[in-house]
Amino acid sequence: MKKLIALLFLVAAAAGLLVLSACGGGSDAPAPTPRPPVGVEATPTPPPAEIIDGDPRLHRHGLEIATVDGEEVLRFINTQPLTVAAWNRPAHERSPSISASNWGQWIRDEMLRVHNVAVTLVEIPRWEPPEEQTLAALLAANNAPDVSYTFSMATIDNFADMGGVRDMSPILAEYMDFIPNLYELYGMEMLTWNLNHDTGQNWALTGPHPDADLRNTTFVREDWLNTLGIAPPTTLDEFERMLEAFRDNAELLLGADADQMVPFRLTEDVGWTGDLIFTPFIPDGITDRDWFVYGFDDRRFTQPNIKEGIRVLNRWFNNDLLWRDFSLHTGGDPRGNDIIRLGFVGSFSAGWDLPFRAADGLTLHMQDNVGEEANWIAIQPFPNDAGNRRQFVAQNTDRHIFFPVTNNNVAASLLYLDWLARPSTRQFMMFGPEGITHTRTPDGAFMTIHNDDIEDDLWTFSIARNYDLLFIMGHSVVFGNPAQEAASLALGFPGIEPERVLASRQMNVNYLFRPARAVVPTPQAQLDFGSPGLNAEARAVLNRAVVAPIADFDAVFDEGMRGYLAMGGQQIIDARRAAWIAVYGDVDWVPRD
Repeated sequence: MKKLIALLFLVAAAAGLLVLSACGGGSDAPAPTPRPPVGVEATPTPPPAEIIDGDPRLHRHGLEIATVDGEEVLRFINTQPLTVAAWNRPAHERSPSISASNWGQWIRDEMLRVHNVAVTLVEIPRWEPPEEQTLAALLAANNAPDVSYTFSMATIDNFADMGGVRDMSPILAEYMDFIPNLYELYGMEMLTWNLNHDTGQNWALTGPHPDADLRNTTFVREDWLNTLGIAPPTTLDEFERMLEAFRDNAELLLGADADQMVPFRLTEDVGWTGDLIFTPFIPDGITDRDWFVYGFDDRRFTQPNIKEGIRVLNRWFNNDLLWRDFSLHTGGDPRGNDIIRLGFVGSFSAGWDLPFRAADGLTLHMQDNVGEEANWIAIQPFPNDAGNRRQFVAQNTDRHIFFPVTNNNVAASLLYLDWLARPSTRQFMMFGPEGITHTRTPDGAFMTIHNDDIEDDLWTFSIARNYDLLFIMGHSVVFGNPAQEAASLALGFPGIEPERVLASRQMNVNYLFRPARAVVPTPQAQLDFGSPGLNAEARAVLNRAVVAPIADFDAVFDEGMRGYLAMGGQQIIDARRAAWIAVYGDVDWVPRD
């Protein structure tokens, strides 16, 4: 059996760990001795011994040591049932439901063969309704899958507070050597990311999400720039003038469809698709403390000076530079992407790889409708008050994996996570069988076959690299060979020139900005008043503010902010400010070495 590289959970949790570094200045006030955050591994202790026959845990769980594919693994003597969450979002008309696909069958077959675990995939819709709502309903009914995951840590915290979630701390303390592959992929930082230093409780394991996949990129129609003789914009003013040129030349660019012109596609989720427009208004010198205190909304709603960025979007809306119907279509409505596919949109901001994804087809369908010359290029024309271009990202985290209190088979659950973390499993889940869903280049890179060209419907991909099923990590390619990873990533978008993919990815790398991590327990006020209620209110306020007449903008935005703060936003801000001081003292910056 593969040995765990050293670190007993309780030792690492109790040891003095280094404080994460980040950009920023200091303070004249003396810094207190901070409670050490989890995030950097302590000096390793001797690795635990390899699990051997006679280990009492084997008898307790009905396990044996078996040899599978030349490797010693833990295998149940009697078949064990296990339910696992699986986001279901068939993005291709030929894709079956995820549990009915060959991917789902492969998971069931392999877990039965390797660990003698009978997996049942519990389908959870990603968008309609949002996955966290479905998951919350399942938790409330004591019917959540044994292995569950979500982007919403607040959902987990809320049900943990009611006794509905298992504490991972004692589980990791006893069973760390059951998950050597997961440990190698995560390290102690991810395994203990959610550790509460006050209580010692850890309600979820948080998967890693590589930097370049974390946030958005702004894309612009390269063919429209060429037609109008416009260079890619490098400032906000140039970007706005470009949008005006698109609007004023609608007949030239769209012909008979000129009335469908959308210079910039905003969506109802203003805080996501407008992020790169308004976040440059956050002051360059924002402190770690302010970032933490006001940073509880993942759409930046309460960050300093956001109002001025939303004012820009309001001006654009009133000057016919935005999609007029953006606030009428929620995330599950295809119209927001259809207008891109139809070739009506000049620019938009979205996940760094969205226009290239085969399942969404924003480029390939657009080219079918418009012509092969229609293409997107990545740009970053939004400097802040200091002239710096920052693409704010959260910490390098992805989905949160947890076990509901109804999970009565922790050993099988851990073995499932460890099986997902195996390099061979990850490789297959990302690319599938050679000759059916991918081919190989002479240098060993993986070239994904487009869904339209996959002959067997049951092998079609519902999402790039299957990261809804491979939920232990973000959707980048991680094999341990950087050159192969980069090439495979670029070739993972059939029909798209690899250079365009890599240029967009590099845009994120160049301007990535991650504020310091503050390791502070989540205040109760945030659990009481936070998502989804406050998030929905912020979203509604942003929509009202963008579509307001220019003369009414200040009144609409200010009234919306007052209502948001009265709904619990102010309580959260006050509680986070107090929590910061309790950990770090009355200082503005996370202590540095």
